[in-house]
Amino acid sequence: LLGTYQKFVLSKVLKRAAMVLVPTDSYRTLLLTKYRLDPARVRVLSNGTNMAKREATEAPLPLLDACVRLVSVGRVAKEKNLPLLIDAVDALVKNQDLDLQLEIVGDGPARDEVAQYIEDLGLGSRVHLVGRRGGDDLAASYDHADLFVMTSLSESFGTVLVEAMARGVPVIAPNISGVRDVVID
Repeated sequence: LLGTYQKFVLSKVLKRAAMVLVPTDSYRTLLLTKYRLDPARVRVLSNGTNMAKREATEAPLPLLDACVRLVSVGRVAKEKNLPLLIDAVDALVKNQDLDLQLEIVGDGPARDEVAQYIEDLGLGSRVHLVGRRGGDDLAASYDHADLFVMTSLSESFGTVLVEAMARGVPVIAPNISGVRDVVID
């Protein structure tokens, strides 16, 4: 139904709107191109985060023979493409003999499916679904990670990217609209 909605409803709503606010330049370009809107009526309203910035430390980078701790934060839903991330952990552990731990922070409609996938691959000791976290608990998840990883199929902005960077965690994310405006290669 999304395609039908976009074609018949969304296009009319966007064309009649006095102002359309989008989170990134990529989405502005997408709407201008796809719906042929007046550029003066489409503006970027950048998002931010209230995640406290972690002060710089002299902590050494993880050694290749040490466990590398990955974190992924977000809604546990199909569009977040978590099976791809879990498959990558599986391949790196089994084919490359890397010592990895993945913490998935969040909850959502695909939680049971993702939990079953982890179990089916025998990764229960390496991939942990920890549920929703906020405040100091969420900051601690970022702080204990060596890398933040996102495998989303689509993102409008990706506040979790800004949160990870605020905590000083390097980010690996797809080159998609919404992300490429936040993560600079």
